[in-house]
Amino acid sequence: MSGGGKGGGGGGGQPIGHDYFASFAGVFGIGEASELLEIIVDSQSVWKPENPVTKESSSNPYQFSIPLRTPTAYWYWGTDDQVLTDPVLTKPGRDHPAYRHRPLLVLENFYNGFERLSVADIKVVYRRKADQAIVTASVADLDDGQCNPIAALAEAFTSEVAGAGLPPELLDQASWQAIAEELELAKDTEYLSPQLNSRMTVKNYIEEINGYADTWFRIGDMGTVEAGRFLRGTGEPAGLPVITQHDLTSRPTWEPNTEIDVSSGYEMSFEDRALAYEENWISPPYLSRHDSAETREATKADRAWITRAWPQAAAKVSEFYDRESTPYDEQTLSIREEVLAAKGLREGSNFIFEYEPWNYRAVMRITETSGFSDTGSAVSCKVESERLIAPILAAAEPDDPSSVEDEELENMNYIHLLQAPSELTGGEPYHVIALLGKEQGSLIYARLWFRFFGSAVFTQLGRVLNFAVPVRLAAEYLDSESLDDESGNLLIGEYSSNEPIGFDDIPGTQTDEEIADDNLLLFIIDENDTKNFEILTVKSLESPIAGETPVHVLRARFGTSRLTHAEGSPAYLINRHSIPLFFRRGFEVIAGRPTVTGRTITYRAALVAARDQLPFNEAIDHELELAVDDSGVIPITPENTY
Repeated sequence: MSGGGKGGGGGGGQPIGHDYFASFAGVFGIGEASELLEIIVDSQSVWKPENPVTKESSSNPYQFSIPLRTPTAYWYWGTDDQVLTDPVLTKPGRDHPAYRHRPLLVLENFYNGFERLSVADIKVVYRRKADQAIVTASVADLDDGQCNPIAALAEAFTSEVAGAGLPPELLDQASWQAIAEELELAKDTEYLSPQLNSRMTVKNYIEEINGYADTWFRIGDMGTVEAGRFLRGTGEPAGLPVITQHDLTSRPTWEPNTEIDVSSGYEMSFEDRALAYEENWISPPYLSRHDSAETREATKADRAWITRAWPQAAAKVSEFYDRESTPYDEQTLSIREEVLAAKGLREGSNFIFEYEPWNYRAVMRITETSGFSDTGSAVSCKVESERLIAPILAAAEPDDPSSVEDEELENMNYIHLLQAPSELTGGEPYHVIALLGKEQGSLIYARLWFRFFGSAVFTQLGRVLNFAVPVRLAAEYLDSESLDDESGNLLIGEYSSNEPIGFDDIPGTQTDEEIADDNLLLFIIDENDTKNFEILTVKSLESPIAGETPVHVLRARFGTSRLTHAEGSPAYLINRHSIPLFFRRGFEVIAGRPTVTGRTITYRAALVAARDQLPFNEAIDHELELAVDDSGVIPITPENTY
């Protein structure tokens, strides 16, 4: 604080309050600034030019005024040769250093407020380019106020002013440049605004960057720090080394992380530049794949280095949720040391693990190694299946509920699995809809598994907690019926002699708002070919006549077509927001491979009651086969479903 004052007064000599002013200066960071964007006082923007002021186009200090606050403000860019010239810090009797490498704001006779004795909360929004020479060319430049995180991390390693001052030769420049160029291809979402407002070690800085960009860093063979990024996309990458059971010295140990072990929701905070960099929250904008799983507290994450709501925050929250909510395998493999050396595998490396006794193949990455001895012995490697690419194995039943003398667990009479149209999943492909009905009140959920190519090993798909209401068409329903069908010619009846639970809970009439929202849906399925199905929106149900209920509908919803449906066709009533949707990146992998005759994905389902469950090995009669055709779409054909 360089000085202060007040002014004020009132009629009749009676003071009614004072305005308080002060002259002061503040350091706002370390390292040379590049652009000055905005001054924020008490969460209100008080100065923001139409275009950012750049260091190259202005003097040092840059002099400007802040309306209603001060006629004179000085901004020092923090250059390595700057000299103080403002009247506040150079006032006779004051001895301030030049604050080189320190962006500095000086305010002269600044208005703090009426009857406010403390200094206002002042934020300066500025940009600076990372001071480093590891990442070169345009990938090191700023873009829309954000920087390449690899360039920022390189500065933390090598800068003598704003970093650890380590020799640049310590970093493997080629790998750092390659990852920086990969991030530049998606800079709208991958570039960040790192803000170091407290002391942080380089190790913690690395962990922060990894959390945003899904990168990794390790010491390479030459003793330099290598950079890499975990696998992205939907397919199995070409050229990965392969580890088989012949490379192991003992049987793998395996621990699955299933739907009940991973996040069921995600909420992310970020500093929204549209709200003067105040904290804002965002959740994934699409239907959660865990709508059919137990309700658990959502994962909450702080991502303060993201500042743009769109497209950055909206895209990253979906990515983070996909990563955190995807089940994965953890395994410990005892791999021969010479095999690891020959294949160049170290911590962070990806490889394909093929284990013939399980008929298992998955993309894995090494997370930890121990036991190197240079004697040709085995190395213990902790590995994880690559999320969003590799499926997980089917676990044995995690518990064995005590059976009680109660009604016998029902057979699964009502089950269909369908390829969800992308219009129903917000454009996302390869989601599976699990339509299950029940007529036994003690049922609480059903377990689902699947396996690729007729493998002997099943993979866990998830749990279905939201049951549909199964019905059958009581009469043929023609494709000539209008899209908005009020005729009542669509007749539904009971699925079997036992009326399924839940039919009485369906309202007879939907409101206009519910109809517009496609609130209640009817799936009508071709009994002989489940690739053919139609989704209809239910408008109302008439009173049943002789067990047959006329339905008024909107036809051909969510990209499906009007079809002629035979009498007796299976159908399901379900609330749109309760549809159990399941998804695995492995589905996309299968769809992207060349078609092979007989290539299938088989599903298996088993019911679980409140105190009893159908064992996995007794669910064999409820398999469903999913075949891949030339178009890459995954249709599903049911067998033995009713």
